[in-house]
Amino acid sequence: MKINPATNAVTATFPMPPDDPQGSHPPDKDFGGVRAGFGGVWIADQGKDALLRMSPVDGSIVALIPLGSGSGPRFMALGEGSVWVLNQTGGTVSRIDPQTNSVVATIAVSSIPVDGGDIAVGCGAVWARVTDELVARIDPATNEVLARYGPPTDDGSVACADNVLWISAHDANAVWRLPLP
Repeated sequence: MKINPATNAVTATFPMPPDDPQGSHPPDKDFGGVRAGFGGVWIADQGKDALLRMSPVDGSIVALIPLGSGSGPRFMALGEGSVWVLNQTGGTVSRIDPQTNSVVATIAVSSIPVDGGDIAVGCGAVWARVTDELVARIDPATNEVLARYGPPTDDGSVACADNVLWISAHDANAVWRLPLP
């Protein structure tokens, strides 16, 4: 859906991409998160283990970026010049260069598949909400995990602002506040 921000009016709608190349049937639940930025609309395609880049002008798919067999892409964040994809099944984060529509790094963030999860960019880092710990901190300059914060929990969210990391866990019915240096 394309919305005019001045009037809040819907100006266009685009269908989700079809599951098959011929487009003979509509998409199903294989799609994960959707984010917009860097001149595109980014869609996690779990069925294809890929990231789709859609044109915000006409809704056409301009790139299909493979993330690796069995990766299970779902959540995304944009920042630090990249699109970051949390791959649930693989326990990894894929870093996509929006200029080349290619994977420039795959970073292991969990020793097990991620149940739920989330990903955010802020406070000078990329934050992957994982299952074997609460969150993994990725340095966007080196694509390395710099720190991991626990305890292990089920799914939740992560956000960072004003040098404070916020982490939630549904199973623990909790929210953690972690001040950053």
